Amino acid sequence: MFLSNGFSPDFVSNLIQMGTAMSTGYMNYQKRDESTTTATTAEEFAGEVYAPTFQR
Repeated sequence: MFLSNGFSPDFVSNLIQMGTAMSTGYMNYQKRDESTTTATTAEEFAGEVYAPTFQR
């Protein structure tokens, strides 16, 4: 799908490798705990911070 949409084979390979590293935990060097987690949900962040940035 990526290749047929014009992405290079190198990009696709790197993307697959990154996805594999993330799903296996290899790329997750910092586990979430109280010191790395806030009370803000992803939905709150998207609605209050992310979306307004692009609605200007």
